[in-house]
Amino acid sequence: MLATWLAASHTAFANTNIVLNGDFENNNATAGQSQYNLTNADFSALVHDTTAYGTSGELDLYTAGSGYEPDPQSGSWELRLHGNGVDRFDAFSLWLATPVLAGASYTLQFYVAADLGMNPMAPLSVKVGLSNDGEAFGTLLYTSAGVFGTGGLWNRYDHRFVAPHAASFLTVQNVSVSAVVDNFSLSAVPEPATCAMLLAGLATLGSVARPRAQTPPTAGSPAVRQWAAARQVPRAFRSPT
Repeated sequence: MLATWLAASHTAFANTNIVLNGDFENNNATAGQSQYNLTNADFSALVHDTTAYGTSGELDLYTAGSGYEPDPQSGSWELRLHGNGVDRFDAFSLWLATPVLAGASYTLQFYVAADLGMNPMAPLSVKVGLSNDGEAFGTLLYTSAGVFGTGGLWNRYDHRFVAPHAASFLTVQNVSVSAVVDNFSLSAVPEPATCAMLLAGLATLGSVARPRAQTPPTAGSPAVRQWAAARQVPRAFRSPT
């Protein structure tokens, strides 16, 4: 049972998503009503735990069934990013529940799709970074450049990395003309040393919990009668007094 508990704790730690609102579900928008051409300030006020800072300022918070994009990959909302592919782009930061630690390993996952209202086969280019400033991109982690849309279907991206520095925000920037994004997650990957410590702890707790075998007292000693009586040994098998 102890081993099962430790294994479950290890798995939960490894799978904990530290992005607070990576699927944009926590927002103040009216259910079923998409929000178009949001400025940075409007988006930041509407969607919790995010900060928009791009130079385009045309963010669209789409809801399911709007008809201009695939339905959300997770929940009821998704985000469309605009740009001109040169010097104008939408960008935002996602707040983290706990800061990223320098030198620690993490797994990044997110989804990108082409907008069905635009060219559904257009090239998609979104880059993701780490920052300590919610209004600055920071350090590049991954780019989906060169990947084309597949008729409005979601493309999933996974990236494992070692954090180059501590950070409090996951940042996202559109590079292509248009891209729809959803369901960002960032999870810590336990290091081998952490796994070894868990196993060592299991071994230690196991040895403490293991019952010790009782050694019967020497025949003829005063304690033999107490030992025999405690176990209700028949008189015929007791040592003589």
